[in-house]
Amino acid sequence: MRITEIRSSSLEIPATTTKQRALLSFFAVVVVAIALLDAKWRPLWFDELFTYYVSSEYSLRATLSALLLGADIHPPIDYLLRHISMSILGDTSVAFRLPSVLAVLAGLFAIYSYVRLRAPFIGAVAAFAFPLVTIAAPYMFEGRPYGVLFASAALSLVAWQRATLRLNNKRPLLALTAALTLGPFSHYFGVLNFVPIVMGESWRSMRRRQIDWGVVTSIATAGALLPLLLVFARNATSMQTGWWGRQFSLGEAIGFYHWLFDYSIVPLLFAFVLVSGVLSLGRGRLERTPPLDVPSHEIVGAIAFCLTPMWCYLLARAYVHALTPRFSIATVVGVAVLVGYAIAAASATSKKRAIAIVAVIALLGIVRLVRVGESLRGVPAVPSAFLEAVSSSQLVVAFDASHAFLEYTHYEPELARARFVYPMDPDTAMAISGVNTSEIALLGLSRIVKLNVASYKAFLDTHDEFLVLYDPNSPHALLPALLRDNVCLELVRRIDDKLLFHANRLNGCRRSP
Repeated sequence: MRITEIRSSSLEIPATTTKQRALLSFFAVVVVAIALLDAKWRPLWFDELFTYYVSSEYSLRATLSALLLGADIHPPIDYLLRHISMSILGDTSVAFRLPSVLAVLAGLFAIYSYVRLRAPFIGAVAAFAFPLVTIAAPYMFEGRPYGVLFASAALSLVAWQRATLRLNNKRPLLALTAALTLGPFSHYFGVLNFVPIVMGESWRSMRRRQIDWGVVTSIATAGALLPLLLVFARNATSMQTGWWGRQFSLGEAIGFYHWLFDYSIVPLLFAFVLVSGVLSLGRGRLERTPPLDVPSHEIVGAIAFCLTPMWCYLLARAYVHALTPRFSIATVVGVAVLVGYAIAAASATSKKRAIAIVAVIALLGIVRLVRVGESLRGVPAVPSAFLEAVSSSQLVVAFDASHAFLEYTHYEPELARARFVYPMDPDTAMAISGVNTSEIALLGLSRIVKLNVASYKAFLDTHDEFLVLYDPNSPHALLPALLRDNVCLELVRRIDDKLLFHANRLNGCRRSP
């Protein structure tokens, strides 16, 4: 691959043939269709329910008010998009998750457009398909802001590319400002989209020995809007002390790459072996394809996105004090661009081999989406074994499983009103387990949704006998607190990966838990 610095005035955007457009469109339609089925079949889970309830408020203004009350902690754009979607299409899981489907699709097309400007169609399609074999794929049908965060990174990159090529057209500059603004206004870590753009533009300025004040102004304008987020961010800061993801290291941040690309290891290894084999055949098979003319600043921008886990670590260490792998989903954008360029370069050696590699990546992406949907199809939101166990008793069910409490309450509202309770408060949870994220979150959500959330002491003072649903795979404080206070616990039943106990404060135990 030959990396050059070229004059924008000499650039012509390559044409895409009718057959190429048809192929890309067909692939996109298949991906969207499968994602919509996945969105329909998958029950809403704990995190999504926060987004759902906030987005389900009766108006856009009420949605914003719910966020300001602390019902959830993310910036407003994602909620507003889902509110609009459900207002138009109805209160369904598909309508709720549709913005994620469209956002990831927009991100895929943005990556395609970024690569297609410099590379043949085969490389651009490879860049389009690659995210489907990464962690970005399941966020296509999840009702949280990570699909929009992914899209914002890709849109920022392509908007910056087009802004550097403008002649007398100011629309690319406006698009750049909008794309950079979208990131942090959908997720706070979207502010890191600025880093690759600033690095790429700085490199471009050094190479040109001239500052592009139009691009700089666009970036600065987007940055000037960031203080508007402070009113929403104050709710997120309330979780910093007891957040489950507050312990992290540089090594763990580097490990994010495994989480992001675990599923893509097989196709990447396949591609590496195949391309290496082709290159080893010698120059006798080389096709007469011109080398890629990729400006060095565009390579810098893509590489900087590949380093997003490092930027996430630095931001978390300096200010946020909380970090999880999904915050670094923008990494996929940078890697997809480089994969597209690499396969485009390989196509110069053997176009047929390059097509085969892309076909494998696309097929594996589709298979992954199908397998996820099939695994979710027909799975009950509330296990029948739990309903059977609960129906044989009239006791209150205390949840030592925040995820199950909110999910079961959502799907069994009548039973929840009468018998479900989450008897844990932030102070007790912090003292017992050192983590109180769920307790703060549920209290915040209860400001707009009626939830049976109680303090531990008040619940124990009013209940001598009750059932306890315990999940050993999630942060828990209720069971250790009950054992600390000598409450008798007897195992009633195993329900999947959870345990149902009978709790009694007054009588002795017949057997230990």
